Amino acid sequence: MEGSSLSSEARGHLSKALRKLRSAEKLLKEKEYDDSISRAYYAMLHAARAALTTRGSSPRTHEGVLREFGRLFIVTGELPEERGKDLSVVRYLRERCDYAPLYEANRKEAVDALRKATILVEAVARTLNMGTA
Repeated sequence: MEGSSLSSEARGHLSKALRKLRSAEKLLKEKEYDDSISRAYYAMLHAARAALTTRGSSPRTHEGVLREFGRLFIVTGELPEERGKDLSVVRYLRERCDYAPLYEANRKEAVDALRKATILVEAVARTLNMGTA
């Protein structure tokens, strides 16, 4: 899909994904690992939403986004299966960070979540012909 023909909603989601990535990087530097992971996940979620809007799909829930993203982009082979797995892994980790009172993420987990988020956001941007500059 040509970048210039993307809807403002798709562009907005991708822009938000890039901002969330930058926030995740800053939080990682500040050793705020739980919050870095959370921002990395939301970067991935917004990238997936950007992709889905190009297919006329706007799920309301996180689960719906993951399911539709898998159906429309992973199962079809448009994006590698690993991107779908990464999204699920980081979602699970984000939920632990945000909701498990005794859980604290470590640097390795935060670095890995940020790496996975960066790869997914860039893959979606390439797929949508938008780049990440």
